[in-house]
Amino acid sequence: PSMPEYETESPLNETDTTITVLLKPAQSRGAPVSAYQVVVQEERKQKVRRATDVLECFSIPVSFRNASILNSPHYFAAELPPVSLAVVQPFTIGDNKTYNGYWNAPLSPAKSYSIYFQALSKANGETKINCVRLASKGRGQNTTPYILVIPSEGASTQNSNDIEPEKQVDSTVKMAGVIAGILMFVIILLGVLLTFKRREIHTWRTLSVGRNAYSYSYYLKLAKKQKETANSSTQREMGL
Repeated sequence: PSMPEYETESPLNETDTTITVLLKPAQSRGAPVSAYQVVVQEERKQKVRRATDVLECFSIPVSFRNASILNSPHYFAAELPPVSLAVVQPFTIGDNKTYNGYWNAPLSPAKSYSIYFQALSKANGETKINCVRLASKGRGQNTTPYILVIPSEGASTQNSNDIEPEKQVDSTVKMAGVIAGILMFVIILLGVLLTFKRREIHTWRTLSVGRNAYSYSYYLKLAKKQKETANSSTQREMGL
């Protein structure tokens, strides 16, 4: 990939712990850009950079945690997919967010840094890297104590890929709609079951009344017949 030219190394904004630079998309040459990386290098030795100095890119990715353990002067602050850098846009180094697994740690006011931006392209098992120096940050004059807490392995920092608040609200609304639909279905089902149960009870009661009425009529006729038989027997005996 071919990196765009930057006229100056002046940042867009700078605080004691952050520096904001402008990121420009690279031009792919043959193979498309696979990823963009923002690299922070601590300037431990003061030296004058010459125009003839060859800029070496960073082929080995090092996280902030590993850089602290290995005493490495540089670390990867972010790795960005090409789709996130389709147009020119600002980026803040030290915003305490995580980009594709790389923690963009706040910068130390007591240190000097150089900020680099590089593009990777992978094709046929070969990786090509091109980079450019974006800006430099000198030591600050702030006398406030600076304390940096490095998150432990697996601890979550604010991820740049987190769902935006609008999307979270939309997901919540959708979930509420699904729950309401399920509850409505359950209520309708219970209503149908209750209706069938009531009809069953009513039918059973109707059959029970019919059976009782039939039984009463049958016994009434039987009693009447027995009475008539008894009267007939009495009359015969009196005739004798």
